[in-house]
Amino acid sequence: MSIHYLNGHRLRRAVIAGSLNLIRHKDHLNKINVFPVADGDTGSNMAATMRAILQRAYDSYEPHLYKMSNAVAESALMAARGNSGAILAQFFQGLSEGFTGKSKADTRDFALAIENAVQMAMDAISKPREGTILTVMRSWSESVSRLAKAEADYRKLIKSSLVDLKRALAETTNQLEVLKKANVVDSGASGFVNIIEGVSAFILSGSVKEETIAELDASDMEMEAHANVVFDPESIHFQYCTEFLLEGKDLKKNELRDRILSYGDSIIVAGSKTKIRVHLHTNTPHDVFQIAESYGTVLQKKHEDMRAQHADTWGENENPLPVSIVVDSSCAVFESTRKQYNITVTPLQVFLGGKEYLDQETITTEEFYNRLRADRKLTPSTSLPNPGRLLKDLTLASQKKDKVLWFSLSSAVSGTYQAGLTAARQVESSGTGKQVFDFDTRTLSLASGFMLEEVVERLRAGVPVETIVNEQDAIRTKFEIYFYLDSVEYLIKGGRLSKVRGFIARLLGMKPILTFKPDGKVEKVDVVRSRRSAIGYFLKKLNTSRKIKRLGVVHAANIQSAIELEAALRKVMPKIDIPTAEVSPVLGSHAGPYAFGFAVQYED
Repeated sequence: MSIHYLNGHRLRRAVIAGSLNLIRHKDHLNKINVFPVADGDTGSNMAATMRAILQRAYDSYEPHLYKMSNAVAESALMAARGNSGAILAQFFQGLSEGFTGKSKADTRDFALAIENAVQMAMDAISKPREGTILTVMRSWSESVSRLAKAEADYRKLIKSSLVDLKRALAETTNQLEVLKKANVVDSGASGFVNIIEGVSAFILSGSVKEETIAELDASDMEMEAHANVVFDPESIHFQYCTEFLLEGKDLKKNELRDRILSYGDSIIVAGSKTKIRVHLHTNTPHDVFQIAESYGTVLQKKHEDMRAQHADTWGENENPLPVSIVVDSSCAVFESTRKQYNITVTPLQVFLGGKEYLDQETITTEEFYNRLRADRKLTPSTSLPNPGRLLKDLTLASQKKDKVLWFSLSSAVSGTYQAGLTAARQVESSGTGKQVFDFDTRTLSLASGFMLEEVVERLRAGVPVETIVNEQDAIRTKFEIYFYLDSVEYLIKGGRLSKVRGFIARLLGMKPILTFKPDGKVEKVDVVRSRRSAIGYFLKKLNTSRKIKRLGVVHAANIQSAIELEAALRKVMPKIDIPTAEVSPVLGSHAGPYAFGFAVQYED
């Protein structure tokens, strides 16, 4: 069957297929990542960008082509991560603009839109290089334009252009010296090919089921091989991979790019007149943030240490702390902290659809929430970490250091803390002289993550772990977390709210605001009727009369509310970084999709 037009529904399914295929190849892309920096995260960054697109596509059933493409572009821009993620965001922005006003497009319209998408991606980069994702994008656009002159069938167009695209990918190895030395193709370019392979599989089969998604067209050796990289962190001249989202009116992309050119390299300024995603490698991220703030509101600030990432991927990264740390998966551990200090994350268990999963290991956060949204009848439940796994993690941690810190979610809401104590006693009784110390956070998620940052900071300053553990009561008083539940449905399913009280809450349209009391128990502090009301409540609960050390936003598959809350908090606290963390599946089992809130650490 021929396909002679593209509409919103078909674009949606194509985007889903392409996103899934890239995500499945994430680890391979990380392994071959050597340009612009060999920090092993291109696959993770592209996958994070495409997951946001995937989430939006799953929730959208827009038949109008331009409206659907605009939704895809907006989600990409909001969630873009890394060099290649920012380029993808600009590509989708250009694609959307190319479809302006169109409810559907023939192959010639499609070719023009792709041409516009590639040109906008090229324009977003300060110094485009051959042998990168831009090269294969341009080659594919040229192939599509040439074929579309005589081919009206999308099936034949995509199939034929994919051959040219793969040929362009193979040529990248010899177009950049660093790729030639490592004997790999460009990682970002390979990710783009994965997307188009997924699209091709959908168009040819008419299905986006997992078994029909195309596998990467490479040999087993290529799939398993790492790039040939020499461990050399000092070769990374600009240390921090820096990103942010800029919101405002009539934003001047070119002017902003010119102002930050001297601050680093790998500069990408992508987006529209109201939203811009900026990526660069620099040694002075805060100076760049300050420049951006003169144009509008700066959101989603991030600056990751690429030398540490390079060491974690290609070299020896010895934990500089005097203790090994083991945390459970309810804690929102910052990835940079986890890598730098070799922190072990022990997963709790999640049960969904009759199957058992390890939190964030055998089920991702995105997959979990997608399944909940797709089937409202699913009743997730949770359980403690597997005792054998917990003992193994603590034992391995004790082999690296003589002292281990077990860092757990609130003992008042879970038996995880006690399970850790039981495993700790087994480690200590093994006759090796190892010691396991325990820290009951009496909270969870980002509040636990901030508390872990504080503990690490004190350990780095030379404070003995014994002192930190003895002072944990005082430490906990500095942390608070508040979160809004969009529905009480999952509290009822989990048995944490009676059906009668749940019925009344739903009847009255009441949405609870929850927090943790000092004893670690969950407390309902108020009810609101909307997400907007929740944001107003959160602003009132943030005690600006106290000095704030850390402030962040948490959400459960609700990036839009998270961004709105971050923007509101930014107006109150304009000079503090406000990271965003997504609630893990084990917590989402009780909170449900669309929950969101904030965590704060006070100085005093």
